[in-house]
Amino acid sequence: MPKTKISAAELFFHHLDRIPEKEGVLEILRSSFRAVALFYGFEKISYSALDDARLYQPLLKAGLMAEHQPIILKSADTPDMIVRCTAALSALRGYRSHKMNDFSQPVKIFSEAEHFFSSSRVDQPIVRRDEVTLVMAGEKGPIAEAQIIQVVWKSLIDMGVPADRINLVINAIGCAQCSHRFRSSLTSHLRNKVAGLCKNCKRNFKIAPTRLLACEEEKCSITTSRAPQILDNLCENCKKHLRGFLEFLDEMGMSYHIDVRRFRSGFWADTILFEFMYNPRPAVQLVESESTENVAVEEMNIIAIEPVITLPLPTTSKRGMILAEGGRMTSAAELMGIKGLDAVAGVMLLDVVEQAVFPSRTLEFRPDVYLAQLGEIARRRSLRVLELLRLAGITVKESLGRDAIKSQLKLAEKFGAPIALILGQKEVIDATIIVRETDSGIQETVPQEKLVDFLKRRLKK
Repeated sequence: MPKTKISAAELFFHHLDRIPEKEGVLEILRSSFRAVALFYGFEKISYSALDDARLYQPLLKAGLMAEHQPIILKSADTPDMIVRCTAALSALRGYRSHKMNDFSQPVKIFSEAEHFFSSSRVDQPIVRRDEVTLVMAGEKGPIAEAQIIQVVWKSLIDMGVPADRINLVINAIGCAQCSHRFRSSLTSHLRNKVAGLCKNCKRNFKIAPTRLLACEEEKCSITTSRAPQILDNLCENCKKHLRGFLEFLDEMGMSYHIDVRRFRSGFWADTILFEFMYNPRPAVQLVESESTENVAVEEMNIIAIEPVITLPLPTTSKRGMILAEGGRMTSAAELMGIKGLDAVAGVMLLDVVEQAVFPSRTLEFRPDVYLAQLGEIARRRSLRVLELLRLAGITVKESLGRDAIKSQLKLAEKFGAPIALILGQKEVIDATIIVRETDSGIQETVPQEKLVDFLKRRLKK
């Protein structure tokens, strides 16, 4: 076949596609997530890919969407539109638009969708991220964070991520009042020390001083080692919330790591920030289920664990890759005009999970059987046999356009099917089918009406 010349414009966007191999892997991950989410009472919802940009202007001005710059489409005839960049914020818009405050509370919803945002890369200025998102709205207590974390945790395990390579990292980042008090305290502490910081930290000092806590430059980490801690600046409500949240995690038997230096400027979360990190090597569990020894729950005398210095990148760092992230969205809800709404979101990054579960980016799909046919009559009858297998839940591969039986049996070996079904003109007339073991070549003829029961017994063995 002649080579097709691909235009520069086509190459500009082709990375946003999902070819069957990639989409097949993502669908397996979505199915695992969906099963757990539905069991825990979350209902599926879908959001528009485009939205009124005016609804998100307060969030943009407050910097809560700075981490992933949204794509805004200008139009002369209609209001400016924003391309969906995170389902967490779409959920708040949906809660308001559909008056979900009239629904039975809490509202528990999940979504599966792709999201798009701007990138600084010249070759790929638009990023596509495949996510599944959980949102619980209308629940004030820490049970919301706890249940979302449980669903995410169980989903990751069901997807095939090794449990010993997942590290739950949390930090109490406080409400607007706590955050403002901590930022003022941190700024005052560092103001006279800015001259000795690295170039990036000097720039970040005025924009987002919490980023300085994540800098790995030796001089910067030394300077910030005695900086104020957020845990010392929490209000009573946030302390109570953190205490209840940790008690839930302990009851669930989950290991976690309190990273008092972990902040996400430009991210929508407040009060509690949590991240599921994936480490190529088994994670060291820093806090076991008896973690209340480190955090004195009853007196709320929080003793900070030795912090892990992290890079200010949102998706990966030397600690590993972020598989899932989330937190409370009280401030974001207020900015979108929903007063007094308590909502928590958890976002699972399927693209990153795929890298963890299928690092080679390939998925070996092994069908239960391979259906081979010989002759035009057998080819037509094959469609009926395929439907019979589909209804029985037996996975099958075929190549109905081929004629040579030898090449079809080679494909059965290539696909790793343990059984090959052979259907010829004689079998069609006799209403039978040949069942052949791919490895040994042993075969026997089975009546088509008994095929499903025969295969189920054989596959079970």
